[in-house]
Amino acid sequence: DSRAPLIKRLHCLVCDFGLAAVNIEGSATGRGGTPGFWAPELIPIDGSGSPVSYWTGECSDPPPSCRSNITDKADTWMWATTMLSTLNRLETMRTQGYSAFMSALGRGDGLDRLLSNCLKPQPQDRLPISIVSLTMQRLIRDKGADAFKPMDEDKSVMEYAKAGHQLCLELMGEDDPQSWASTERLVRVLRTHGEYKDAETLCSRVLERKIMTEAEPSSIARTQRQLGGILDDLGRYDGAVKCYKGALEVQVRTLGANHIDVASTKDSLGVTLWRQGKFQESLELYNDALQVRESVLGSEHVLVAKTIVNRANVYFRQGQFMRALADYSRALEIEKRTLGEEHVLVAKTKNNMGEALRIEGKYDEALQLYQESLNVLVKVLGNQHVLVANTKNNIAGIYLKQNKSDQALQCYLESLDVKLKVLGPEHADVANTIENIGVIFAQQGKHDLSLEKFEEALRIRSTALGGDHVDASATQYKMALVYEEKQDFKTALQLCEQALAKATRAMGPDHPEVQKRRGVRDRLQV
Repeated sequence: DSRAPLIKRLHCLVCDFGLAAVNIEGSATGRGGTPGFWAPELIPIDGSGSPVSYWTGECSDPPPSCRSNITDKADTWMWATTMLSTLNRLETMRTQGYSAFMSALGRGDGLDRLLSNCLKPQPQDRLPISIVSLTMQRLIRDKGADAFKPMDEDKSVMEYAKAGHQLCLELMGEDDPQSWASTERLVRVLRTHGEYKDAETLCSRVLERKIMTEAEPSSIARTQRQLGGILDDLGRYDGAVKCYKGALEVQVRTLGANHIDVASTKDSLGVTLWRQGKFQESLELYNDALQVRESVLGSEHVLVAKTIVNRANVYFRQGQFMRALADYSRALEIEKRTLGEEHVLVAKTKNNMGEALRIEGKYDEALQLYQESLNVLVKVLGNQHVLVANTKNNIAGIYLKQNKSDQALQCYLESLDVKLKVLGPEHADVANTIENIGVIFAQQGKHDLSLEKFEEALRIRSTALGGDHVDASATQYKMALVYEEKQDFKTALQLCEQALAKATRAMGPDHPEVQKRRGVRDRLQV
């Protein structure tokens, strides 16, 4: 019906340049109109304006207000709705004195030039929103409604991010700041969907171009930090630490020690050091980050909760389970109030809390949290994501404690299949699941099969984490118990002593796990 409003007659595919940038947890960061992002719907008709963080009244049927847990579908729909409302302005734009713009279009000044001017990094340099409307009109005039593909709400935001990235490269070249921003946006989406190797390739390329073109130090530091996160995802922890420390040095020098970006980098570096078993170093970084985040953002912010969770993870590995549970509980309440029940961060915190409850022997409570977490993660991320695999791994641990070995083995095998596809065979998380399969074989009295799995896990852990890592100690301790069952007491004692020495160095002499190893060592010496 030609009399219907334009928004009811057309759908269009719009590339998202960063109104809501999706990070690894799936939550939205960035604000509309922030320099470096294309947000033309927030620029006044009469020219450029200041960045704002709210929706204008021009949106027809706008989605709910921007929240911190925008999902892929909402992200896509938000942009499509915005640009459809831009099209709907067309009829009024043509009557408000823009004949010069129409004349320019008629002379064939190209769509590329218009769009490149809309993509200026600073809001004050961009063309007003009316130009975007006229650009859309030209497409309709020249190509008809077929210029716009039907919007598919079920498509992954990945497709839109890739399209936006390609458009920026074509219009502005590889070394333009806006192209870097669109690449970093795509990298965040790739990480969210577990495509870490592609993310590394793109991020490394951006970092290389920034260094070659002598970009601003703060811009280089931002990309270093992003690359550090990807290397952490891939289990290349030494490389991740190098990237984080390089970024942190620049940020402290240019921003000051109490800047929120410095706190974010310290938090990320703490995670990698925690994975390496450097618990005291990571704890110091978390406390520094938490102090800054609470001071700047307030005690109820989701980033404050994130650091509290990370600190709880350290307490957990140090055997301070009550302190860990207290931190997990505090963080979970903040996340639920801020993000809602069905958010990836909420699911991850429930997962961590379940681990602490499992150690405390509260298996039913732990299993309930794991299952709640799994339901959300599958719904948001799909079955082939590493977080889903980790949760299945945890559920299998409960089944093992409940003597449901067949159900446990099935969960472990499903988890291992996903981890091998996403992370590759040499990742430390793969070793975790292989070791757990070995535990099942050990409980079933299949000693040779269990030792085979333990040896494979130990090899991967020694390569990925170093031979002195506390996780390598855990594997050697399990191997010692199997050799004790086989009555090969000499080999059992050698392994147990190695495990005890590594655990004592990493966790101190009073840790419960150290005491367990010491007890077995004493038994084997008799």
